[in-house]
Amino acid sequence: MARPASAHIKIGIYRKHLDHYTERVLVQLSHQPSGIKTVRYDLDIFIDYLEAKKIRRINMDTILEFIPYLRETRDNCDESVNRKLSSVKTYLRYLGGKSERGTAVLPLDHMPRVLTPYSGPLKALRPSEVLCIFETIDRQTILGVRDYLFFSLLYRLGLRIGEATAINCCDIDFDQNTLVIHGKGRRERTLPLIGNLPALLQDWMLRRHVVKNSDTLEALFVSKKGNRLSQRVAQEKFKAIQTAAGAFSLKKVTPHSLRHAFATHWMESSLDMVVLQAVMGHAKRESTERYVHPSVETQRTSAQKHLGNELLESFILAGKQLPFQSKNVHRHKKALDAKRASGC
Repeated sequence: MARPASAHIKIGIYRKHLDHYTERVLVQLSHQPSGIKTVRYDLDIFIDYLEAKKIRRINMDTILEFIPYLRETRDNCDESVNRKLSSVKTYLRYLGGKSERGTAVLPLDHMPRVLTPYSGPLKALRPSEVLCIFETIDRQTILGVRDYLFFSLLYRLGLRIGEATAINCCDIDFDQNTLVIHGKGRRERTLPLIGNLPALLQDWMLRRHVVKNSDTLEALFVSKKGNRLSQRVAQEKFKAIQTAAGAFSLKKVTPHSLRHAFATHWMESSLDMVVLQAVMGHAKRESTERYVHPSVETQRTSAQKHLGNELLESFILAGKQLPFQSKNVHRHKKALDAKRASGC
């Protein structure tokens, strides 16, 4: 169905209801504070775009032209573009339902998402690289003890960075050696404190009291300024540690890389996928599978164990002829024998 050429929403209306939408409507819809903050960020970027282009009326063309701006000017990936488009379209639907002059119901449901090409499985840090990161952290300082514990939780329990910063002291149960994690969508999960994690937690708790305002905060991880450790500060800390540790096999290494490594190394140990999904707090199995892929070494080991590989090698080493290309097989056997004799 063709849309009216005049269908639009005025930028003044967009601004007028923005605070009410993010501070009241989304709260009433039980959105998490972190999600509301992200939506507001996306909507503000759209405002900046409109002002830069001196656009006063928002229509379908405006939204379509917003896509190359995000991709080319802001260098956003396809996933980030889709998230911003979703935030804007949802807000415009809300405005379109208001009986106020200057609003219109735009046919936003017919606007497709930006197609994201399959990029293959996520690459993970090698175990030796993870060890290098932790060896770089200076545990002789109070904040070094904190950082070592913080990033240990990301790698050893597969936490998201936001889940780690949200941990409160009351979430720890030293009697049961468990930790309550507040995950996405207000879903909670209880994870076991394995290995020396209880000792690392107790060590930090003994030192934590010397940090400013720690006696008045529920947060387990406290910043140098006396606030709950923020994701931004944690990312900056990790960046400094990663830079000091040297080069890595991945082009980009972030705190989330530790979560990737946790999942990959879990499956490298031949552990259960269903349990991994529960530990990582994924609602869908597909989300877990995205993190899991075999390393080159695991692929090599599995390929070497393949029956076909063993069968062909046994033919060659025994000097038997295959029913095809027998001359080539004997030539290959001679080449192998020559390499072995020379010590190669």
